[in-house]
Amino acid sequence: MLISDCTIKKVKISTRMVYKMDWCGSMTDKFTGDALVSMDVLLANQGEIPAEGTLRAVFTAPECRGFEKTVSSRAVTLACGEELVKMSVTIPQAALWSVWDYGTPNLYQLKLEYGEASYTCRIGLKEVAFDEKHGKWSI
Repeated sequence: MLISDCTIKKVKISTRMVYKMDWCGSMTDKFTGDALVSMDVLLANQGEIPAEGTLRAVFTAPECRGFEKTVSSRAVTLACGEELVKMSVTIPQAALWSVWDYGTPNLYQLKLEYGEASYTCRIGLKEVAFDEKHGKWSI
């Protein structure tokens, strides 16, 4: 069970904001301030026997938010070859991404680890929506 034979080949990340229905007020969805990050992680085991380990995701927030990090982990037994592993993490009180024209583009650092394999990237938390009534896209 050599986890050192494993690599992180590809990562697909999608984000969406968390909304909650205002049942006692306007009956509309209100943004809770949280964001849901979903990850599809393609792991590869180049060894000859299955590997057991923990896939760990660590989100480090922008310095201005006073929020340190969010950590999620999942036990994974990886057979020989490639396997797609899905994970999701809720980021509390998310600092949303914006373009430079409208303020600071808050970017989180994501670090994925599986054994000795690691993957690091910076992501912005945002949601793209289409208003069917008016025919407009928004971020």
